Amino acid sequence: MSTGSMLLRLLIVLAALVHCAAPATAQGWPFGAGGQGQRGGDYWNLGPLGAKAETGAVSTVAADATGRTSVSGDVPFLDGGPAELVLAVVDPEGPAGRAGLTVGDVITGIGGKRFKEDESLEALADALVKARAKGEIELAVEKNGEKSRVTITLPLGPEVGIVDKDPLSEEARRAAQGFALRFLAGEQAEDGGLPAGLSGGTGRVVNASLAGLAWISGGSTLEAGDFAENLVEAVGFVCAQMEEKMGQELPRTDPGVANWDQSNWSLVYAGLFLGEVHALAPSDRVKDVLAFIASDLVLRQEKSGGYAHGPGGPNALDYIELNIVGSLALMAFGAAERAGVEIDEDAVDRLVEYLDDSSSGGGVGYSTGDGQQGMGNIARSAATWRGMVLVGRGKDGFAKQTKNYAKKEATNFLGGHASLMQHIFFGGIAAAALGGSDLKKWYGAMEREFVLAQAHDGSYQPRPFQETANLNSNGDVTMGTAWTTASWAILLALDFEDGGLPLMVGAD
Repeated sequence: MSTGSMLLRLLIVLAALVHCAAPATAQGWPFGAGGQGQRGGDYWNLGPLGAKAETGAVSTVAADATGRTSVSGDVPFLDGGPAELVLAVVDPEGPAGRAGLTVGDVITGIGGKRFKEDESLEALADALVKARAKGEIELAVEKNGEKSRVTITLPLGPEVGIVDKDPLSEEARRAAQGFALRFLAGEQAEDGGLPAGLSGGTGRVVNASLAGLAWISGGSTLEAGDFAENLVEAVGFVCAQMEEKMGQELPRTDPGVANWDQSNWSLVYAGLFLGEVHALAPSDRVKDVLAFIASDLVLRQEKSGGYAHGPGGPNALDYIELNIVGSLALMAFGAAERAGVEIDEDAVDRLVEYLDDSSSGGGVGYSTGDGQQGMGNIARSAATWRGMVLVGRGKDGFAKQTKNYAKKEATNFLGGHASLMQHIFFGGIAAAALGGSDLKKWYGAMEREFVLAQAHDGSYQPRPFQETANLNSNGDVTMGTAWTTASWAILLALDFEDGGLPLMVGAD
């Protein structure tokens, strides 16, 4: 399958899934475009300024007279940012808004030094790091054609997640994570779930699972810690959602009807979360749910051995398997087995064989399909490696290949597809599992990403890349604040001795 075809498929999938999305909750400031809530535009977040900037890219996805869409290739897009940052979103109550900046204003440089094309974001990130010392940053701004310099005051202190001159020191990461965990607690609904703009109830389970993992990574348990109550509620919500599925027949789609079932995502993320919970505090209820997840994943496995978004046959785009779900299913099988659940080894054998057949040199491809086999990326490969370890096959040749691939590609998140956050996340998980210099290297490579993603309200915002520029659609935006915030909160704690994720990262 060509790159253009894969991008087109993603666009259609995202467009269709919006119809089954849960309503976006009100945010302190727009997660995406102004007035569009969680389904907003694809913008650069400008760190804790409380503002977002246009990418400068214009999508080439268009429909002809018959309504058929096409992708004509990559649009001009600069990962280092345009020479001028045109503000698209400004929180009036954020630092930039309080300094008088509004939508349409143009940031042209730092102090008296103008930005260069493809270097503006690096320059801004560097300036934001320097601003951590005195809490001020001076920007060159054009407003209605008039040039000026605007000094923006940045709040400092643990209560706003900014301490220490080094943004990735342990002290700084603890403060940043604490602010993010408080944000997630504020997002949690009365039933224990968290909002998601994609896939309705499935998305809520995914985000609740990630938030729960974040609270665990910050050192909370079911009985102690600042977020013990939130963790208990998340466990209750995820368990209840899984228990509702017990005894139900798998959803099936009639021939000729579009199959948009996404429910496999809820099972695999619930498995990862509840596996960590059981390792933390074993309980019969959690073990029973893990046993159900393991048995239901066997029923949901495709004849090929791989996994789709959900059961029910080919979707409207006429494809089934995608290996990010398969690799996460492997991790979920392993999490259940580590909890004492007897898993179906034949199902695991078939899954591992499918993942291996999809791979080349340890890079796990999208599927075994034409044009997809061997197209490895960090998320699929790292998740497969950790899954192999969790099911007790970490010394197998295939596991060693995926481990070596993850070691080489841990920082190559831009080589990923669909959710960039997922590639950043599993690159970090792999680096932490490798430990030592690998984790240090990963943190160093992520400094710009962390500084620009960190917002003034405790959330962590998504970022565009070439694929989302082509599509004018960003799945990380659509998944909502909990998706990116929880992911970054976990990544900030990868080496905390009193937190972290001992099962996902520490298993060997």
